[in-house]
Amino acid sequence: MQLADGSYHYFDTHSIGVDWLGGWRMIRAPVLGDETLIGMRLLEGHELRVQVRDGGAVEITRLR
Repeated sequence: MQLADGSYHYFDTHSIGVDWLGGWRMIRAPVLGDETLIGMRLLEGHELRVQVRDGGAVEITRLR
């Protein structure tokens, strides 16, 4: 996997199901410790809005 700094690292991956825009989608997700990471590829073609605070809202909408 390529990280934001351009470096490459190997991670274990798992198949997981995500509730994605009203439907279930199976993806391969890397795991780091006890955290599952979802990369930018899943967000391709979408807009992401995040309230960066505890309990903040997250909105994902498809770009047209």
